[in-house]
Amino acid sequence: MATPTPTAADNVPPSSESADTFHSAEQQELEPIVADEATPIQLRQLFPNPHLPILPLYLRHFVDRETVPLSLNDVEEENEDEGIDGVDDDSVEDAFEASVLTEAVLQRDRDLVGNEDDDVQFTDANAIRGLDPDAVDLEGKIPKPPDDWSPPALKEDQNERPFETVDNPGGWDRYYFVPRFDKKTGLYQHHSTPTKCRPCPPDQERDGLRTCNGWVFYYQDWKLVDSWKQSSFSFLPEDAPVPVYRIGSTPSDPLPSSRKGCLNYNLLRRMGLSKSRLKRHDPLFFLQLLLPICRPDASDIEQDPRLPYYSNVMTWSQSYTTKLGLGGSYGHKFKEVMIPEIVRFDGALIRDGLLGGATDGAMYRRWKPDDAGYDQYIGASLTHTRFLQLKRVWKLNDNQLAKKRGEEGYDPAYKYDFIFQAMIHNVRVISERASLDLCGDETTWGHQGYGEKGSGVLERIMNKPGITKGMQTVLLCDAYRFRIYAYHHRHKMHKGWPEWSKKQGPTEVRSLMETISAYVDGGAALPLLWTSKPHTTWDNHFSGDEVMNWLGTNGYSATMTCRRDRLPSDIPRHFLHHEKTDPGSKPAKCARFSQPVTAVKVYEIDASDANDNKQYYTRVHVSMQSTSSTNFSTVNAMNENKKWIAKKDRGRAINQTKRVWGIEMNTARQLYLKTTLTLTLLEDVRADRYCRLDVAQVQDLQQIIQVLALIEESCVGYGCRDGV
Repeated sequence: MATPTPTAADNVPPSSESADTFHSAEQQELEPIVADEATPIQLRQLFPNPHLPILPLYLRHFVDRETVPLSLNDVEEENEDEGIDGVDDDSVEDAFEASVLTEAVLQRDRDLVGNEDDDVQFTDANAIRGLDPDAVDLEGKIPKPPDDWSPPALKEDQNERPFETVDNPGGWDRYYFVPRFDKKTGLYQHHSTPTKCRPCPPDQERDGLRTCNGWVFYYQDWKLVDSWKQSSFSFLPEDAPVPVYRIGSTPSDPLPSSRKGCLNYNLLRRMGLSKSRLKRHDPLFFLQLLLPICRPDASDIEQDPRLPYYSNVMTWSQSYTTKLGLGGSYGHKFKEVMIPEIVRFDGALIRDGLLGGATDGAMYRRWKPDDAGYDQYIGASLTHTRFLQLKRVWKLNDNQLAKKRGEEGYDPAYKYDFIFQAMIHNVRVISERASLDLCGDETTWGHQGYGEKGSGVLERIMNKPGITKGMQTVLLCDAYRFRIYAYHHRHKMHKGWPEWSKKQGPTEVRSLMETISAYVDGGAALPLLWTSKPHTTWDNHFSGDEVMNWLGTNGYSATMTCRRDRLPSDIPRHFLHHEKTDPGSKPAKCARFSQPVTAVKVYEIDASDANDNKQYYTRVHVSMQSTSSTNFSTVNAMNENKKWIAKKDRGRAINQTKRVWGIEMNTARQLYLKTTLTLTLLEDVRADRYCRLDVAQVQDLQQIIQVLALIEESCVGYGCRDGV
């Protein structure tokens, strides 16, 4: 399809009469903003007017060819104009913090606590309606026993003990801390909570300390330093220093700025990053940071450490084209595969998905002007015939060099591994340092084709909305930013470790941690991303004694939700919350606000430091009742644990529909929720409850897609000396 013919007005800035004004839902009552240049609101449009000069001129396919190439001289001149060399006090990091991305992250942090919808079940009985949510009394609104409830009569004939004499270190209410009787004999056994948790008995020989197999149990607020002073762990020497985990964090500030990472300022400046580029919303610049359009070794950037992407894809695709015999002496003509077309090919695919995938696989409708699915940007970027040709030969690997099945080093995911390899490698090399808090989880994409037999790359997917069959990759991501530092394709042909062979999640954690260990202080890889071993957060699929002990032994720290079938093996289940609760049970709702169980154990490592001091690691297991039994396993991550009531609210105070209620919270749960949300946002970005937290990133993605759809030969000169 022919490219739209430019008009004389295409290169003219919009006037106040012609500028389109976009109003978001929150700005319906504001007066229209009209300016000589595109307003920030216009910059954030889902699909901006193509005749407005929002995109840089060198990215618009119908501008004068003489203005297209971008050279290093242009970048340096722009940097000097913007004061990036010290003319003003602003830095690239300051510009980042002033961007709309910061606003999205702050909004995310404000809404982190209790962001699980399963735990946000409220009614008029436990909600407060008013205009001043900060002044409400949450303690007075938590579920309590009914006013007409009275304790059942004591069953003396069944040997039931009076409640006042029952061991109750957590101060649990008798409404939900109830007696249990033997099903056969009918005799009294013990008191327990709705999740069948009962206290660990005190050890009179150790001054009433509640211990079991080296674990020490606490039923009130707990601090590690107090445990150390109370000689809770008798094998520790008297001069053993009290460890401090997640240095810099506190319960009031679990994610301090001192634990956050940052990008390499000097490298980004050499690559051409400036305040003006940030203000102009130049998404192609950030895309090519991760997936370089030209070869980094052919750019004018000094010591460019990035891994090439599009140039390799072009080479492999053209090689496959030749192997198929396309474009030779026989058959139809086949134009040589070039980088600009591959970029536009990716843009067409992404834009089709962004538009909602309404074609249901019939993507040819995007090229039919008389069809409701027609898209002018896809139609103008490349023809449908060329799209099909590229689809036929598009390659992310060199089949000639790839290891074959049965050979040493064979990877069944080799056909799609390179895009992960390139993107994550480039994230590493443009980082000055990485955050000390990371989050791991799997990402899933659907695919209904056939996978390699026995490899497990393609399998049935359970509990993933909209996906029944597909592939998965485990990612290790920054807990504060959308930066991924390691990946692990999920399949059955990893060598792994024999003793862990049947536990997929723990094996993947160990593999990822061994990957990043090369970038920790003392490792062999560059750049050095972590000065100390980071803390990671995982869900219950990755939990288990094996991985927790391995992490502790190797000096890492971690927080995980724990599956009920993977509770610490040396803790009897009845000392923890382990049973499901009955739906709608009022005692269970009241028990949610009871004290959690904190179990602590210190392990001695079979090694010593340079001064011949013994090394230790600490495991803390927190068991609580939420909507059902909930367990958090941590290693080298917690210095204390305490309970409180967190505030949740919905609605708007201006029209008196503000609803405020309290949910159960403790330090372990707060740490998990604070450091696990990033990948949840990535995986559930289409859900309304998360989209509002990530507005800036979504808008930038939409602009990236528009650029990819419009870009033509001009991308060849982007950052290159003599083209590609």
